[in-house]
Order: sequence, then structure tokens, then C-alpha cells
Amino acid sequence: MNAVTVSPLPDSEAFRGWQREGFNRWISLCGVGASDLLDRDETPIEIEGMVFRLADPFSASDPWDGREQLGARDFLEHSTPVLRANLLRAVRALVRSLEQGERVVVFCHLGLSRSPLVAAAGLMVARRLDPLSAWAAVARTNDELRLTRLALAALLWIESTWNQDRGFDNDIS
Repeated sequence: MNAVTVSPLPDSEAFRGWQREGFNRWISLCGVGASDLLDRDETPIEIEGMVFRLADPFSASDPWDGREQLGARDFLEHSTPVLRANLLRAVRALVRSLEQGERVVVFCHLGLSRSPLVAAAGLMVARRLDPLSAWAAVARTNDELRLTRLALAALLWIESTWNQDRGFDNDIS
């Protein structure tokens, strides 16, 4: 069983399917939660969630071609302190859930940029993977996922930030 998976914006059937599949937490990166997505008269879902508002400059970035050398600095130069702080909060929440043995669904509007980035970052940290191996683990679940230059730079930045701050307990901007 996969500990983490990515999804586009869910409907009520998706939430119920996650429950049936044994997922016990969801993380929204697009600022909307279950209460925003379910009809008021529906039976509440029994899967807990967290909502983050994470901007998406990643989908507009060029795909990484495997030849260009990127680093954490590339992310710092193309992001804002708010984006970095929100990204760290979402990754930290995912890592904590994974460390507690929870199965987590991470979603954003299309499930193609922010959610795979956060899922890969969480796996990278929790399982001590390198950024490309973590991305590959997430990308195996969806042929449409493409690693962009900015997403790789963000993974490299998260890796260096985690290592320097021993878990980024404090938000780093």
C-alpha cells in the first residue's frame, strides 16, 4: 500500500473512495477543504484533513530535461517568502502524518504540480530519499506528471533546508 498519493480536486465520491482504500488523512494545497467540496446535506466524511493555500508557479515552469544542473538557489530566486513558508508548512504536515503511519492523499486543482511536489518532498524527507528518487516514486502513479525546473529546484531547496535546520521546525523565508 502506498503511504501517500496525489489527486486532483476531489468530489464526495473521491473522499469516500479514499476512506474505502484506507487513507486516513488528506492535505489540500489549493485553499479548499471537504466542507467546501461536499454538499451540506451529505454525511460527513470520516477522513481528517488539513488545508493549505499554496501558490502554483510550478506548472508554468519548463520541464526539467535532465541535463541542466539546478540547485536550491534557483528556487530562492523564483519564489516568495510566503510561497516558501506555505510549502514548508505543507511538507512538515505530510512528514508528521507519514511518521505517524497515516496514509495521506495530497490534492490540488489538477493534481499535476503542487500535490506531486509536496508528496515527493514528504517522501524525500520521511524516507530519506534523494529528490529524483522521491519524484520517481510519486510519478509512477501518474504518467501525466512532469518534473519541472522549479519543482526540482524546490525539492533541492527543501532537502537543503531540512538538513540545515534539522527538520525546519522554524519557518524559513
